[in-house]
Amino acid sequence: MGKKHGILAVSFLFISFTIGPSGKVWADISAAERSALTAFYESTEGMNWENSGGWNGHPGTECSWFGVKCDVVRSRVISLCLPDNGLKGPLPEKMGDLSHLLYLNLESNALSAFIPAALSRLKKLVVLNLESNELHGKIPLEIGTMKNLEELYLGLNRLEGKIPRQLGNLRQLRILDLGANRLQGAPPPELGSLLHLEELYLEMNRLSGPIHGNIINSRKLRIIRYDSGMVFSADSNHPPESSIDFSRPEHGSNDLPESSFGFSRPEHSIINRSDPQSFSSSVTGITH
Repeated sequence: MGKKHGILAVSFLFISFTIGPSGKVWADISAAERSALTAFYESTEGMNWENSGGWNGHPGTECSWFGVKCDVVRSRVISLCLPDNGLKGPLPEKMGDLSHLLYLNLESNALSAFIPAALSRLKKLVVLNLESNELHGKIPLEIGTMKNLEELYLGLNRLEGKIPRQLGNLRQLRILDLGANRLQGAPPPELGSLLHLEELYLEMNRLSGPIHGNIINSRKLRIIRYDSGMVFSADSNHPPESSIDFSRPEHGSNDLPESSFGFSRPEHSIINRSDPQSFSSSVTGITH
């Protein structure tokens, strides 16, 4: 045993524990995960967050930081939930080192710059929610390698370019929200490979051309929304055509609203995106 930053550290069954001055025992997350959290805090102006309780505390306290949840033994970060918390700036590449993350919710902040391709290293991620920020650039093709994703929310940003066909590789995806961006072209037919897809949001973009019938006819798909405002749901028949033409709004589509414009839809996720309690109750191993 030895002293580590004035705090006693012991090792047991290959898990590092830290005993604080109060006698409370914490398991240590890895140095890489702590470094990723610290880089995230600094890059998004953590000092100015609405709530930054606990952040940058002693090693071993990370699982008690506001918005951070860990597994049962408190040695791995599996949830980061900081919606509407005053985050500003770019997401750091080191976010990709949170390799055990299952749930990432950073919606309704002022995150800017590009979506880092390094997020694709989060291979265990089930929910990725970056909705309602100021992200721009193209959707990284690498997101298509995140095979465990079930819910992907990128709406209400300033993303541009075409919808990547690689998103068709996300075979577990149930909800895909790309609405209210600056995306162009037609949805790729590869989205028809998303056999578990239930909800698809594409409205308020610069889309044109057809949406292919293999997307519309997906067996589980309950709702599609796109620029014209038309909604297909389980209560209405799919159109008989093999494809549907997207139509731009009549009020000057070149000047689309920014991420702050009015935009609402029902709470469609089985997971409450602003509160991970429902997520943690459905995934074993999250501690509070």
